[in-house]
Amino acid sequence: MSEEDKNFQNVYRLGFVSFFTDISSEMVFSILPVFILGLPGGSASMLGLIEGVAELHPQGSVRYPQR
Repeated sequence: MSEEDKNFQNVYRLGFVSFFTDISSEMVFSILPVFILGLPGGSASMLGLIEGVAELHPQGSVRYPQR
C-alpha cells in the first residue's frame, strides 16, 4: 500500500468520525430542552436563560488579552 493510499484512508476515517460526531451532537441538542424541563426546578424561564447565554457566546472565537 502506497503512502498516498494511507493518506486517503486517514481522510476517509476523519470524515466518518466527523459525520458521526455531528449526528450525535444533533441528537443531543434535540432532546436537551426536554431533559432540562424534566429536572427538579427546571422551568421555561431557566431554559430560556440557558439558550440565551448560548446564543450570546461567540463559539469558536478566542479573545486574547491585549498587551
